[in-house]
Parts: sequence; structure tokens; C-alpha cells
Amino acid sequence: MLEEYMNLDMQVLLENDNLSRRIIHRLQAGQNIDAHLIAEYRFLETHYDTWSSFFAFMGYRLQRAAQGGEAFYHLTPSSSRIKVASLRRGATFLGLFLAWHFMSSGIEGKDEVRAKELISRLENSFEFNQLIRIFNPQQKRAARNRQQSAKKMQQLTIWVLTCLRDLHRLRFIELAPSVNADFDALRILRLPALVRFLEPARRSLDLEYAGQEDLDAAIHSIWSSIDWEEEDNEENGPEDT
Repeated sequence: MLEEYMNLDMQVLLENDNLSRRIIHRLQAGQNIDAHLIAEYRFLETHYDTWSSFFAFMGYRLQRAAQGGEAFYHLTPSSSRIKVASLRRGATFLGLFLAWHFMSSGIEGKDEVRAKELISRLENSFEFNQLIRIFNPQQKRAARNRQQSAKKMQQLTIWVLTCLRDLHRLRFIELAPSVNADFDALRILRLPALVRFLEPARRSLDLEYAGQEDLDAAIHSIWSSIDWEEEDNEENGPEDT
């Protein structure tokens, strides 16, 4: 099983051990590596075959994806025994929402959006209780309050911010001026790997096989397929003030 890797030339990786270690740790942690990480990206580009063989030995496939001239790298497991980094439900939802937002802006659209604008768009696109179920699915239904309030909006903002930090950590987006910036000043910058969220949207309606490219319809289909209905016999929690 290992004989095909016995002659693998690891010298170039060993000669750049600190950089190699950063690349390995980032990719195994589920992060995407793009051109904004200059040293890591160039090292992967220059020695792609060596890195591919190394990660194949470790049980991964090194994936290079490009969209609109922007390229990035990430790992996918080639073994079911390898633990895969996963996102919480709210972060996955935001990734899809942001991918759609930037895609629908067109070629000359902006590559950033203010966090306050994102919250506003979410409020205008979904009922408040739908958003609660997305970002806090662990909360018992009987304890949910269907009524929007200032306190609940503050809590929703905290949940959204937590999910945005998840996306930032894995380099789907970048939070500026820093990950800990005040929410009113926070901006969300699109990174190349955000396009990964569009692929499930294509596959959800078999658009590629049907010869269609209506991603807007596909993404809306994903949103509408979620069962938002609460059970009729549930009791509402106390009102927030």
C-alpha cells in the first residue's frame, strides 16, 4: 500500500519546515488557502505535485479550485476514517446567503458588505422566528418566543457574529478591520473559497444535468425546502422586554 510513496521527494518540504507546517495545519483544520496567504499559496502552487502526493499519503485529496480567475486550495478526505471539519447550521446558512448576495451583485458588484446591512437583509428576507430556528436550533421549541424584540434582535446579532467568525476562521470570508471589531464598523469581505457554497446549490436541483444555470432559483429552493412550521401545540415562552 505504501510502496508507491517510498520514493516521494520530501526534501523541498523539509527545507521549508515552518512554512510546510503552517500549510499542513491550515488545510487539516479545514481552512482554504488563497492568494491572500501569499507564502502558503505560492508554495502550494510551485510544488503542487509534491504536496498532492504528500496529502494522498495522509488520506486526503488536495483540491485546487478556480472561479473567475481566483484560485484556492482545500482538502477533501479520500477515506471515511478522516474527520472532516464542519460548520454549524447557522454558518452554513450564512455562507450560502453571502455567496448568493455577492453573485447576484454581478461582475461589477462589490466584494464586501457591512455586517449591519447583512442583518437588515436577513430581516427583510425571512420571518424572525425562522432566523431563530436557523441560528439556535438547540433551543427548545417551547422556549421560543415568536415575537421580535430589541433584546431578541441583540441575541440574533450575537449568533450571526459567531457564525461569521466561523466562516472567517476557515477563510470563506474575511472580517475587517478585524475579527473583534465593533459590529457597527464590521465589514464582510468575500474570499475566493466562498464559491464553494454555490456548488451544493447547483446540485440541489441537478442544474448541471438539466442544462440550467439559474442559481438564484436553486438557492431559494434550498431555503424554501426547510420545514419552518412550528407544532400547533407548542407553548410560547415569556415575552422579552
